[in-house]
Amino acid sequence: MNKELLRREFILQRKQLTVDQCKNLSLQAAQQLFSSQIYQNSQHVACYLSVNNELDTKQIIKRILEDNKNCYLPVIHPEDKSMVFVAYRAGDELQKNKYGIEEPILAKAKLLADLDLLLAPLVAFDRKGNRLGMGAGYYDRALANKGPKPFYCGLAYAFQESDILKKESWDISLQAIVTESEMILV
Repeated sequence: MNKELLRREFILQRKQLTVDQCKNLSLQAAQQLFSSQIYQNSQHVACYLSVNNELDTKQIIKRILEDNKNCYLPVIHPEDKSMVFVAYRAGDELQKNKYGIEEPILAKAKLLADLDLLLAPLVAFDRKGNRLGMGAGYYDRALANKGPKPFYCGLAYAFQESDILKKESWDISLQAIVTESEMILV
């Protein structure tokens, strides 16, 4: 099955979740994350604002801030289409990007090498760390630099696991995937 068909299939499954299912599964996944040493040992955590029934990150962002960790959110740079991570605090002004996703106002970006943990959305994953995203390649390009990288962890529902993902030469592998039922270390 090609990537676009696979993407559509998993997005359709995700859209079928009820509000309560999304909320409950997201809370369970958040607990998996919070109990991990990876999260507990991280001070600079990049997350994202979820859309379209992605695993809901509101509670994760809230907890990052409550734990006095530094939270960063992705911002798509309007000129060169790169993705950078900008500090976020509760109440900061957000604006919608060209995809309709809220993001902080572009400010001084955090160097990727200075992040401890990067939480990424996905459409599908496998146990080898392969990630199928929305297809624009923002995370792969952001992580393609040659320097030190943060621990790269995908957030997903367990049903998003696939055994037919194909890795492309430009794909950056996840080091872990957190679902409502487990944290999979790759």
